[in-house]
Amino acid sequence: MKKLKKVIFLLMSVSLIGCAGHQQAVSQRLSESAEVLIGKSADDLLKAKGPPDATAQLTSGERLWTYRTTKSGERKGWSMSIGRHVPEYMTWRENTNFVIGPDGLVKSYTVSVE
Repeated sequence: MKKLKKVIFLLMSVSLIGCAGHQQAVSQRLSESAEVLIGKSADDLLKAKGPPDATAQLTSGERLWTYRTTKSGERKGWSMSIGRHVPEYMTWRENTNFVIGPDGLVKSYTVSVE
């Protein structure tokens, strides 16, 4: 019984490690593409990424632009597998939020992968 618990724990750990690797790889790619837009105008953001999926006006006078994308493909990053390698295909959601200041410039961003 102890051996079975160890095997189950190992398999769950490997599964979680693979997922974290994927999220980290996609988040890094999203951050790199968003970072180049800091300090640029909202028009430059619009030209680069198109219209946002959602917008909100903040009480500070800033605007929040949200971009959402659903993607499918082979798992990014690294993962551990037992036996031969079989590519793992999955679907994930990428979210990028940009804060546009009252002066019309991109101030900051946040990214998330679900």
